[in-house]
Amino acid sequence: FPVTITTVLGTVLVPGTKVSEGTQPGPYGFIEKLGSKITSVNITNAGSGYTSSASYTAVPLYNIIGSGTGATANLTFSGNVLTGITVNSAGNGYAVGDVLGVTTSSVGKGRNAQITVTAIDGIDTLYLTNVQGESFTTAQR
Repeated sequence: FPVTITTVLGTVLVPGTKVSEGTQPGPYGFIEKLGSKITSVNITNAGSGYTSSASYTAVPLYNIIGSGTGATANLTFSGNVLTGITVNSAGNGYAVGDVLGVTTSSVGKGRNAQITVTAIDGIDTLYLTNVQGESFTTAQR
């Protein structure tokens, strides 16, 4: 019966789960959301004022809502709006529902394009809430 670490973690590490160092009264917190590499996105706002009929490679994306880092995308514009996107670098720490923007300096001009993360791969980041205690020890990080 093969079990992958992602299957186990995805079952145990869910929002609302308490995580702690295991010692009392050690630090603890509750999982608010899980983050990882982006596998799928949707264009939720095509924006306006972009260069018509242009394509750009490895454009950095920035967070409008969310905390992930490092994602880039290949973008296609037509009629001065964003019409196509392919994730180039999946980054880390993104959650489903995060909203990303296009770094305008990488595409010349335009504004307000928004991209929503619709799927992630595995778990590489835990976002905690209601954390109590100073810090987790090095061995537990």
